[in-house]
Amino acid sequence: MDTTLSVHEAAAAADLARIDDGLEAHNRREAALADVRGLDVVARTSAGVVIGGAIGRTWGGCCELLQLWVDAPVRGRGLGDRLMAAFEAEAAGRGCSLVYLSTFSFQAPGFYAKRGYAVVLETAGFTGGVVKFMMQKTLGPAPGRRAPAEEAPMSPPAPPPIATLAAWHALVQARDYRGLDALLADEVVFHSPVVHSPQAGKALTRQYLAAALQVFGNPSFRYLRELAGPRDAVLEFQVEIDGITVNGVDMLRWDDGGRITEFKVMVRPLKAIQLIQQRMAALLQTRAQQQ
Repeated sequence: MDTTLSVHEAAAAADLARIDDGLEAHNRREAALADVRGLDVVARTSAGVVIGGAIGRTWGGCCELLQLWVDAPVRGRGLGDRLMAAFEAEAAGRGCSLVYLSTFSFQAPGFYAKRGYAVVLETAGFTGGVVKFMMQKTLGPAPGRRAPAEEAPMSPPAPPPIATLAAWHALVQARDYRGLDALLADEVVFHSPVVHSPQAGKALTRQYLAAALQVFGNPSFRYLRELAGPRDAVLEFQVEIDGITVNGVDMLRWDDGGRITEFKVMVRPLKAIQLIQQRMAALLQTRAQQQ
């Protein structure tokens, strides 16, 4: 039988249906896909207007979150947490022990990390330094259900260390320093490339990192590579400021809860250090005068 291949940006609907039906038939022969159930949580105003939702499905003791959306005017008011809590509770009620999802660095990896989701796979290489994260969370027994007698009662899982990197990447991508409080330990120490003395404490570290996000925060900033261990990581970055290519590394350490306990920044070349020192000093002085 002669076979030809054709490449399309949008293949004919009939062709797509044929491929989809063929794959569906194969999958149903191999697995109990008749047990797949949709799981949708919808948020509405008193007038019935949809302002958010969590869309997914359950199968095989696991739950997949496909979409989570909250309308812009009502973001920051806890609706996302309420949607996820209801979604997870229903999944647990159906006997699911795991929820998994995918999210990009410009979406909500930090939000999911705070809810106990761990990064199990990172895919880099997208334009602009965008990273795709696969994340998952283990669920405890649903309310009203008892854990098996041979198992100890489950406690809420602590945020895994790797979630720290997901939260940091999300914060940098959004250029939004408001997430620093949740990410920094109270005893964190910051080592600046332009200040000799270590800066101890959350308040000082937040101040320096917020200023750094503003100084480095332009579209040219990107992480080139990272080396990560169980509780620390080294991230190499590059950014162009006033025609100068700045190359450096962020060195992070965190505790068992995923909160950063040490943050060190190193920069090259010398003229880049001098430029950053001027920018940081001016920005910190302006902020001090505004307080």
